[in-house]
Amino acid sequence: MNKKNEPSAVVVITILVIVWLTLRTTVYSLFAPLALSLDILLSWFALPNILHIFSVILLTIGLEASNTGQKISYTVGLFIESTAVLIDKINSVLPPTFLTAGAPGRKVMVAAFLSGLEKRAKAKKYITAMVKDFRAHSDTVPLANLSSGLTFLAEIAHQEGNYKEARKYAEETLALIESDQADPVLKAAAMIDMCSTYIKQGLIEESIETGIKAVSTLDSADPHHNQLQAIAYNNLSLAYSYAADYEQALKCARRSVNLKVAASGGKETNSVAIARSNISDYLIYLGRYDDALDEAKKALLCLDTLGFRDGLLRATVLQNLGSSQLSLGDVESAKTNLLTALAGKTKHMPTKDPEWSSVYLDLGLLYGALKEQGTADGYFDKSIAIARKDLGEKHPRLAFIYSRYAAYLESTGRDKEASAIKKEASEIMEHWVALKKERKNLI
Repeated sequence: MNKKNEPSAVVVITILVIVWLTLRTTVYSLFAPLALSLDILLSWFALPNILHIFSVILLTIGLEASNTGQKISYTVGLFIESTAVLIDKINSVLPPTFLTAGAPGRKVMVAAFLSGLEKRAKAKKYITAMVKDFRAHSDTVPLANLSSGLTFLAEIAHQEGNYKEARKYAEETLALIESDQADPVLKAAAMIDMCSTYIKQGLIEESIETGIKAVSTLDSADPHHNQLQAIAYNNLSLAYSYAADYEQALKCARRSVNLKVAASGGKETNSVAIARSNISDYLIYLGRYDDALDEAKKALLCLDTLGFRDGLLRATVLQNLGSSQLSLGDVESAKTNLLTALAGKTKHMPTKDPEWSSVYLDLGLLYGALKEQGTADGYFDKSIAIARKDLGEKHPRLAFIYSRYAAYLESTGRDKEASAIKKEASEIMEHWVALKKERKNLI
């Protein structure tokens, strides 16, 4: 079955079912055993597509459900779709080949459920084998299915902190899609992944350029892709944040929230909490601590309501909550939230993630406020070392860390050290301020 002919194969099955339903009463009246056999046969061949429809519904429900509801939806969906894939496997040895129409897409759906259930090891093994099989049968597997598989592998590599590997998969996906003149939505999805991988590798201008292309493509491609548009704007907001363009980051994050709320029918979901967490983060960088605290509380309330009591997102929200409280002088509350965030991130965040520089910066500021100079100095040193190593010597995030560290040094009477650090921060930011003036914000 040629991949370009797969839609017609599905049409053939649909036509056969319609023809049979038209003739069924007549055949039953003439020879009931034959009619019963045909009933069973056509039901068997139609079953994978029917099961797939149910699994898509469950995936959609799970995206907006509570923690418990999400797990139930994804678990049931995984069972249903795995059953469909098993039937496809049996049908694959039977002629004609159109009986397995849509089989690659059903394999991708299994991958989606495994990823959603955070069965990372099992998902990686399954998706790696799936992509290998898709590549071996590239003449019969739709491009969208192969690109989806590569996208999942990129996401897993991100979760493991293997950013170079994630970039390799994302670039391969984008190259495949561009060479095939595929659906612009598929291209945008690949660019969203590229934006994320560039961010983690400290490639600021590349991440912004790719992020702008993604949101521009989706804005003009299909107004119904609210959730995907929201992810694109969310990633672009992160790119602007790493470029120290916090106003633009805030603008993108608010757009992301609006799109996510629209996609969920006005409900506060786990996805909305992600965007609110980012808004809180950018408001902290802008020094708007009361507003940042308010957004962090909204995000935390959303997670509590939905039952998400653990995970990287919750740890990030608690970090933003603690950072806001610390800046507002509520040191004890800040200590509780920042130490809980540290425990959560130690459990869920890859050790190679450059965001550790932000975690250690907040802890340095915390222990500085607690007058524990030795502990504070140790965390500041860790923060600077990670930013230098993972983001680069001239990264705006490093300049921000320098500025906060310099203020702390001045508070402890180390003015000479503070002056040297402030000079380094100023030199970095002069470069990025010039780039910001040259950059066209196309959104």
